[in-house]
Amino acid sequence: MRRNIAFVANNLDIGGPQKGLVALVDELDIKKFNVAIFSLQPNGSLEGYLRESAVVSDVSTLALAAQMNRGSEIRDLLELLRHRRVRAASLYLRGGIAKAMGRPVNPWRQRVWHAAKVPLHSTDTVYDAVFAVSSGLSTYFAVDCLRAKRKYHWVIGDYSRTTFDRSLDELYFSKTDGALSVSSECSQIFNDLFPTLNSRLQVFQQLIPWKFYGRAAVNANPYMYPRHLKLLTVTRLDRDKGVDLAVAACQLLIDRGVSVEWIVLGDGEQHSSLQRDILARNLQDSMRLEGFRTNVTDYLAGADVFVLPSRSEGRSAAVDEAIACGVRVVVTNYRTARSQVPGRDVGLVCEMDPAALADAIQEVVRVTQASPDRDRGGRGHGIDPNPLFLELAGT
Repeated sequence: MRRNIAFVANNLDIGGPQKGLVALVDELDIKKFNVAIFSLQPNGSLEGYLRESAVVSDVSTLALAAQMNRGSEIRDLLELLRHRRVRAASLYLRGGIAKAMGRPVNPWRQRVWHAAKVPLHSTDTVYDAVFAVSSGLSTYFAVDCLRAKRKYHWVIGDYSRTTFDRSLDELYFSKTDGALSVSSECSQIFNDLFPTLNSRLQVFQQLIPWKFYGRAAVNANPYMYPRHLKLLTVTRLDRDKGVDLAVAACQLLIDRGVSVEWIVLGDGEQHSSLQRDILARNLQDSMRLEGFRTNVTDYLAGADVFVLPSRSEGRSAAVDEAIACGVRVVVTNYRTARSQVPGRDVGLVCEMDPAALADAIQEVVRVTQASPDRDRGGRGHGIDPNPLFLELAGT
C-alpha cells in the first residue's frame, strides 16, 4: 500500500532546501509513495522541474495573507479583515512599522500567523506523514493546516543565528512528532536551544539533484578568460553569506598579481550594494554577479576553486555539489564548516577575513597544481531515502 506523504516549503524558488526537495522527490519510489507538495508562495521557478507524479498545491489566500511575506500589504490586510482576523491585522501593521525601522520582521510574521488561527487552509486528505522542509512558517502550516498521522520539522540551518521568536517556535515544534536535520551539528545546536522538546532528531543529508540538473542541462562554458583563475560562489546575497568578504578578497588577489574570474551565482537584498562595491574597486572585469541559475553544473565543471565566504550555514548544498564534482573548496569557519570540509584533500577552512580568504584560495590552487588528477564528474553520495521515509511514515 502506498503511503501518502506531503512536504511543505516556504517557496519553490531556486535555493538549497528547494533543490534538495526536488532531488528527494526524484528518488522516492512512486510505487511506495503518493507525494503532495504545498508551496507557501505560488509560482516558484522550480515547480516545473518536479516529477509529474508529485502534486503541487498552492495555499489559500488567507494563508498567503497571514505570512506577511508577499509585498502586498493592503491586499493582505483586506484579506485578514474580510475573515475577521482583526488582531492579526493589527499585528501585521505593527510588524510593518518594525520592518520600516529596520527591526527583525520574522517575529511579527510568526505572531500574525498565530493570531490568525486555523482554519487558514483546508484539505480533506489525511497524510501518513508531513514534512516541513524549510525554516520559517512551513512548520506552522504543517501543524495548523494539514491533517496527518505524523508531522516533522526539518532543521536546515544554524538555528542560533535566526531572529525567530523562540517561544512561539517551541509551541509549534512541540506539536510535531520529531525532526530531520541536515547535519549532526545543526541537530546539536537545535537541541541545545530547545532541550525540553525531546525532538528525536534524525540526520538526513540533503540529496544532490543530479536528475534535476540533467533535465535542466545547458552544456555551455560560462567562463570568458581561459587563462584566469576561475572561482565560483553560489549563495544568497545577504549579509550572513559573506559575499562582501569575497569582494574584498578578490581585490587582494588582483593586488597580488593574480588574474581572477570570479562568478557569483545567486541574488538577494545585498545585490545592489555588492555591485556598487565591485564597481568602486574597479573589479567588474574580475568578479561578476550573474544572479540565480537553474543548473550550476556547467559552472562547477569549469571552476578551479569553489568559495563559500559565509558567516552562517547549516550544511551547504552548494559545497556538497562542488565536492561531488571534484572541485576543491574554500569555506570560512562558520560553526558547521569542518564537518563538511574535513581535510586538505577536499579544501580549506579559513577565518572570516578577506586576507585569510585570499590566502586560502592561493593555497588550494597550489595544492591542486601539485596533484591535478581529480575526478571532475558529478557523483551521487549513495543515499537511498526510501527506507527512512517509509519508517517516518509509519510502516
